[in-house]
Amino acid sequence: MHENSILNTYKGYPLIIITTLSDSKKETKAYIEKVTEDFETILINRCKDKGVVMISIDEYNALMTTTSELSEPLNQRRLFESKAAFDRREGFEKELIN
Repeated sequence: MHENSILNTYKGYPLIIITTLSDSKKETKAYIEKVTEDFETILINRCKDKGVVMISIDEYNALMTTTSELSEPLNQRRLFESKAAFDRREGFEKELIN
């Protein structure tokens, strides 16, 4: 990847790699490998306030599944009720089945 690419971090963990359109063209293979192999997110800036985000198909599918699940009011209510119960320390442990 190009030395002008910026790796934003939070507490040492990478959040997103930011690069330019021209660099992404030169380093397409390297960026695709970072996305598919390392599950990195790449932001390709085109110009002011315009850009493209590159994520893996697995990440995209997970986002679409979450969006679909949360579009149902019943699922939204269950999630928020569960979070509220957890915040009140009303959670419980359950043994997982192998």
